Amino acid sequence: MAVDFNYWDLFKVVADVGVVTFPSNSSAYSYVVSDLSKNILKIAEKEVISDRAVAGSFFWKSGAEFVRLAKQVISQNDGSEVYVSSVVKQAILEGLIVRQYDSKMAYDLSTKPGQESYINDLC
Repeated sequence: MAVDFNYWDLFKVVADVGVVTFPSNSSAYSYVVSDLSKNILKIAEKEVISDRAVAGSFFWKSGAEFVRLAKQVISQNDGSEVYVSSVVKQAILEGLIVRQYDSKMAYDLSTKPGQESYINDLC
């Protein structure tokens, strides 16, 4: 995934966790539900729960906090796949401030149409 957004703007809005999103309705992605202030209330893996898909770019104020939560999620795992969205979900459950940051554009580089769109938009 290639995403078009301004890192410096993102750093201004990141609280405890930042999640970069883009518009989509494909069940291939994770999705977030946010309030009017862009605080993420819910995140779901491969379930369209809004029009804001997760671009796969996550930012954590504290790397140690990410590691703590990731270990917790892994230790509670029942053998199913664990995604970064699972760690974000745990952060939300623990009351961390998780904010959505909307990207200008996202390109799925794993598909031919996504690659062509990316190349066309660059030229």
